[in-house]
Amino acid sequence: MWLLDRLKASDLRLCRYSHWVPTTGALGQILLPTFFTSSVVGFGVVHGVHGIGVGEFAPSYLTFIAVVPVLLYSFVGIELPAAAAEEMVDPRRDIPAAIARAGIAQLLMYALPILAVLVVLPTEQVTSLHGLIDAMKTVFTIYGGSVAADGTATLAGAGLVLGKVCAVVFLWVLLASGSTWIMGAGRAQAAACLDGAGPAVLGRISARSGVPVVMGLVSGAVSLGTMASGFYVTGGNGQRYFSVALTVAISLIVLAYLLIFPAFVALRIRRADLTRPFRVPGGMRIAWLISVLATGWSLLAAVCLLWPGFGTAHPDAALPAGFEGDRATFEALVFAPVLALSVVCCVFYVLGREPASGQT
Repeated sequence: MWLLDRLKASDLRLCRYSHWVPTTGALGQILLPTFFTSSVVGFGVVHGVHGIGVGEFAPSYLTFIAVVPVLLYSFVGIELPAAAAEEMVDPRRDIPAAIARAGIAQLLMYALPILAVLVVLPTEQVTSLHGLIDAMKTVFTIYGGSVAADGTATLAGAGLVLGKVCAVVFLWVLLASGSTWIMGAGRAQAAACLDGAGPAVLGRISARSGVPVVMGLVSGAVSLGTMASGFYVTGGNGQRYFSVALTVAISLIVLAYLLIFPAFVALRIRRADLTRPFRVPGGMRIAWLISVLATGWSLLAAVCLLWPGFGTAHPDAALPAGFEGDRATFEALVFAPVLALSVVCCVFYVLGREPASGQT
């Protein structure tokens, strides 16, 4: 318990202030889609919307393998709260309830805005990079602005003001989400390093701030270096950078899940006597079912990400936006960081050490 006690005391000091970052980010993430969806109703009353046929919701195999990784990405990070289970008042009650609330909220916050985008913009105008922004710009013309015959929207007056406010909220949501990832993942990684899965120096906790400073600096440096190199290699092309960055981010997560989900069953077998703050009900049969399904979906997502168009007659047709007909460049940009981090993980594993006696 030495590790939990060490992290708990420091994290409680930090949480006095840092919890406002994810809290305000989550609030913005709720308010922005709600306002946008409500504005779509007003836009429909004034200008009308184009219909969506039921058949358009039936995905082809090509669409299916392209969407699976993105759908999985919508739910990543669900394991991070478990890293702080010892700080909850009643994790056995709180974590299942939080999962249920988060699941319903995610469904609504994804489904409603996406439906709103589809009823406002023609399908050919919806892109992975600009779809939501273009839809918001078009919808906000009801507050001030106009839409040209070619679909180009121009905001003015109150529409322009609301557009700028929503842009600021959108940026804050992105910043808060990234900060939440850094705080949660950094804490888990620091704990793992202190427990022997990596260099102990990476798990060092600041006595003054209670923050795993070294891990935070390393994470920030790696992120900055990856972003800079990505922009350089893609020549500053926003669409190409977005496609590669999203693919690499999801790939690294689902590759980690290929180890995390089987570990659930492995720990149930090897450490059946371990006292757990909360436990998935249903016994070993449910544990095996959950692990197999989750690992299978992660494996499918990893394959579809690393080789777009997997299992299709013309795989190059499934390449992300910005890389049409250029698979070699796309694969190089994706595999380079994935292989580099895989090597680092293998080195950490080889150099890993068992925690000292009494420190487990």
